[in-house]
Order: sequence, then structure tokens, then C-alpha cells
Amino acid sequence: MPPSNPALSPGLILQHRFTDIDQFTEGIQPFGKVRLTQLSLKGLQCDLRLATFDGLQFAFIKSSCPILTVGEKPRDFITFTCLLEVAGPCLVAHHRKLSHSTLAGFDPSREAKLILPPDMQLLVFQIKRNILQSCLEAMERDDLNDHFWAHNFVQLPATILPVKAYLRQLLYLIEHQPKFLKRPQFKTLLLEDFIPLLINAIPPATPNDLTLSPLIPRAEIVKRAEDYMLAHLDQPLTLAQLCQALYVSKRSLLYGFEEMFGVSPMAYLKIQRLRAVRKALTVATPETASVTSLARQFGFWSPGHFARDYKTMFGERPSETLRHVTPRCP
Repeated sequence: MPPSNPALSPGLILQHRFTDIDQFTEGIQPFGKVRLTQLSLKGLQCDLRLATFDGLQFAFIKSSCPILTVGEKPRDFITFTCLLEVAGPCLVAHHRKLSHSTLAGFDPSREAKLILPPDMQLLVFQIKRNILQSCLEAMERDDLNDHFWAHNFVQLPATILPVKAYLRQLLYLIEHQPKFLKRPQFKTLLLEDFIPLLINAIPPATPNDLTLSPLIPRAEIVKRAEDYMLAHLDQPLTLAQLCQALYVSKRSLLYGFEEMFGVSPMAYLKIQRLRAVRKALTVATPETASVTSLARQFGFWSPGHFARDYKTMFGERPSETLRHVTPRCP
């Protein structure tokens, strides 16, 4: 069974594979009050690697499906996010594509909103504000202050490479030598090696370092379409009707969703409707509700097609969800 960890205690080293997006959402909650949406109709395999120390915590995430993450970050930590890879698909954050040299997410007052591409290793690490501040003072880096954190990202074309190399070594230790990380002196190594390495990687900011990546074309159209879909999950809706309601062309909508989410508008709508049915099934009473009636509430009129898509996405039959049958561990 997946771990239940509403709060991470120091010294936790964890490796787990999730096949259920809701269970993965629960597992990642200590890193923020976030909502995760699987952006694919295929089955999920999401690997989570955790290492926590007193005032420091690291999460490595790799998913077979793209995942949308939205929610709050802890205010008493500074959060940093990047992909460990140096090439390939990019993170999308706040409707912008981030380069592989971007370190992002460190404004504690701004919500997290990013899309993790499939088969890429995402790193989220968090440092307690007082610990980071002590290191900054010792290194005389008063430029890394609340004003800087409010930018929420910085471009580090060259200096991010040693940071990523260090973090790949940490991932290796989590996977192959977890007992080594439990030694008391390892936190000292992080404080004396990693945090200074991170601070030195962020040079005094220049305007070019903080220039925002341009908004993804059609981002506003996608946002309007997404809001409209979520408000009409229980109503029949075709692509033509969606375009008519938003006064946009099919071409704009198709390109926008592909750029933002990597799926078509109608595939995105089906994903959201399947999630809505799953949510309804988990709280329904088997004696008074049926799979067919709940599926039809969200536009699924073919029981066979619905059951197939549901099992593909969630790894269990809708009847098992209704009966609250616990899925078998992979």
C-alpha cells in the first residue's frame, strides 16, 4: 500500500511507484497543498523518491503521463523546482515554457502551477527559510532577499549544471545507498556543500536573468476553454459547440491545447469527466447509486467505452471504485 504521510519527519528516505493520481497527490502533500491532474488517458506510473532532513527536503518525480500541478507552497520554506535533464521537453509554468536552465518556484506567496512532461525527472527541493537565511548572511548575499524571491524564477545557463550534477548524485544515493543518507553527518554535508553550491549558482541578478519567457501562444484561449469545460462537465459538449461558445476557431483551440497540455481539447474534457465520475463513485453508496447513472451524469452514454477508458486510466473497474475496493499494490 502507498505510504500515508501527512507530514514528513526528518530522516525519511522513500521510494514508491504510484499508479493512482489521487494516492500520489496524498503522497506529495507535505511539499504543498496541491491538486494533481493526470493529462493522459493511459495508465499512470509515477515514481516518487523522497529524502528529508531537518529543514531540508527533496522530492524526485518521474511520471509516464504529463501531470498538471496547482496549489499552495509552504510559506516557511523556499521551494526550488527544475528538471534534472539538460535537454528534451520543457516544464510549463504559469502558461510559459521554462528552459532547462531555469530554476523556478521560489516565491512562497505565489501558487504552484506547472505541467510536468512525461518521462522527465522533476526535482522539487525545499529549504527552511531560517536555514537558508543563515547561509545567505554567512556568504554576504543580501541580494537574495524577498524582492528577489518574488521573481519566482531565474535563468542559470551555465551555473545550474553543477547543481544538477550534485542532485543526480543525491538521487543515486536514495535509490542505491539509502542507509548512507541516514548518517547524522549527511545533513552537515548538505548544509556545507549543497546550499553554498546553490547560492553560488545564482549570480547577482541581471535583467536578462529575470526576463520572463513569453506566454505560450493562445494561453488565454486555453484558460477560457478549460474554465468553460469544468463548468459544463455534466452537459453534452462538442468541439464545435466549445468553439462557438468561446468565439474561437478549431485551429486555435487545437493548437493551444497541444502546446499547453499535450492533448486535444476533447481528450482533456474526457480526462476531466472521468475524474469527475471517479470522485462521485468514491463518495457514493453502492446500495443507492449505480455506475451507469453516475457515468451518464457526466456525458458517458456507452457503458462499454466508458468502462474501458476508466480502467485504462485508473487501473480498476468503476464498479470496484463504487464498492470502495482497495486497488492492489503494483
